[in-house]
Amino acid sequence: MALGCGVTRADDVGRSVGSYGWGGGFGTYWINDPGEDLVALLMVQQPSPTLWDDFSNLVYQAIDN
Repeated sequence: MALGCGVTRADDVGRSVGSYGWGGGFGTYWINDPGEDLVALLMVQQPSPTLWDDFSNLVYQAIDN
């Protein structure tokens, strides 16, 4: 069994450096961004090619700084 997690680089738009997350096989998606005090979960069973990016963009657009 292999487990992995992606960590955000400085050039990723919207996310704080050091944020991380994971995308699952059937459309699940998780983001943890300690810099924004943010955790976001997406639980679906029919993934689409743009679903994770669309979800992430909407989550970060909803932050009111």
